[in-house]
Amino acid sequence: IVKGPTSFKEIRTYRGVVYEKFKDACYARGLLDDDEVWVDSIISSSQWCFGDHLRNLFAVMLASDCFTTPEDVWERTWHILAQD
Repeated sequence: IVKGPTSFKEIRTYRGVVYEKFKDACYARGLLDDDEVWVDSIISSSQWCFGDHLRNLFAVMLASDCFTTPEDVWERTWHILAQD
């Protein structure tokens, strides 16, 4: 936690790295969970849901900004989302 910050840039800085987003700085500090629950949700949904329904689910999750690292979720689930 940054005590007495004097700028927004200072809040986005952790261990000498200035992060582009506040969320990225929080993740680096260990304040956010990983995306395992979201990956598990997509995988378990693929048992009863297919194709465009899974892609819609992913789009809703993405639009609601619930992922900490959306790129990681995509890399881990794209093969499921690409199925028809």
